[in-house]
Amino acid sequence: MTSHPPPHSFTNDRRAQRLAAALQLEATFRAARNAQDLAFAAVNETQRVVAYDTAALFYAGRRPVLAAVSAVAEVDEASPFARALARLAGRLPARVPSPTEAASVVAVPAGQGPAPDGAWGVPQEDWPPGLPHRALILPLRRDGRLLGGLILFRQAPFGETERAAAEHLAGALAHAASMFRGAGRSWRDLASLRGGFAATVALGLLSLLPVRQSVLAPAEIVPLDAAVVAAPATGVVAGILVAPSAEIRAGDLLFRLDDTELRGKYEVALRQLEVARAELLGARQKAFGADKSRTEAAVLERRVDLRQAETDYYRELLARAEVRAPRDGIAIMGDPEEWRGRPVKVGEKVMTLASPARARLQIWIPVDDAVDLEPGAPVRLFMNVDPLRPVEARLVQAGYDAEMSPLNVLSYRVRADLADAQDPPRLGLKGTAKLYGERVSLFYFVFRRPLAAMRRILGL
Repeated sequence: MTSHPPPHSFTNDRRAQRLAAALQLEATFRAARNAQDLAFAAVNETQRVVAYDTAALFYAGRRPVLAAVSAVAEVDEASPFARALARLAGRLPARVPSPTEAASVVAVPAGQGPAPDGAWGVPQEDWPPGLPHRALILPLRRDGRLLGGLILFRQAPFGETERAAAEHLAGALAHAASMFRGAGRSWRDLASLRGGFAATVALGLLSLLPVRQSVLAPAEIVPLDAAVVAAPATGVVAGILVAPSAEIRAGDLLFRLDDTELRGKYEVALRQLEVARAELLGARQKAFGADKSRTEAAVLERRVDLRQAETDYYRELLARAEVRAPRDGIAIMGDPEEWRGRPVKVGEKVMTLASPARARLQIWIPVDDAVDLEPGAPVRLFMNVDPLRPVEARLVQAGYDAEMSPLNVLSYRVRADLADAQDPPRLGLKGTAKLYGERVSLFYFVFRRPLAAMRRILGL
């Protein structure tokens, strides 16, 4: 026996097929991954449920934004067609029915014959050129807000069944669009106008809260009243006789200069002095019998004095070739091997003698970070070797002229005395210092550097 399908099954009922298409399209709207996919489906796939010639989707805002048009890959907003659609969409909010009324609007161009009952007569200049003279406008609402609208153009009238199906799809489209348009919540849901005003006032008062201005800068523990040991004469360093950071006593030998050349000159000066003395002795012996010999003896005496001065000069230079410590302390210098054979000039620093018990803080503040600092301002040093225990200090000196820091950054040199002068950190330790300036408003504290940057760029 052959079975026949029920008279109202999905296989032979056209309305049921359209219902299935509407449900499938609604699922497509909700599964859209982004706003572009949703707009494409809205203007192109709705054709499966409601017949039309052209569809346009726009979003509400200060001015309507045309999102997509059917059969058009990219919308040119400067085209007359797009401008006419925008003007039509811009007039829509005044014509949109309330949620208690009908959920769609039929629009026709004014002056094109009698308008259907309840139809909106659109001025001829606002009707998009080249489109059919009938449009079904479907507002997209979510939580009482107008998100935009879907406009379907065709020449034939829209039946009640088609309008009902289209309005159902518009509800699904509005729900999906709210996920991409941020319409899930409104300011009315988050706070009332009174709450917003109170928050603004609170932020304004908070910006006036006085805070202590501060700046972070690299710092180092340096010796206080250190003795500089420099080269006493021009020459070549023969060798450094002490190790870095070694304890030195006054009179200890620190380094030697190569005295080979000096010793040779000293020996020559001695020989010349002996010759001059011998010539002077001979002239004096002849001077008893002739006036000329007495005159020569006087000249030779001056020559002996000259040779004696040269000899004394080279003897003093030889004595300076060995440099000794002027006082107690520790030796601060680089690698001793790098000094071996290195030529030096008179006064060139070779090392520094410092007392470990006398130290201070030296800070380099970059020019862009500089703030007003007064003597006595508090300073906190966070050492790299022990950042959890800050060292307290007080500012004693701030440089007025910027100079290049060891990091090759134009900076101001600032010095501070350590609060615990009896047990200072080891010389040479580095860290980050935080210096505190005058009190300013929280607004100025936060926006000081952005405002300075804007002033440099804009010249205000």
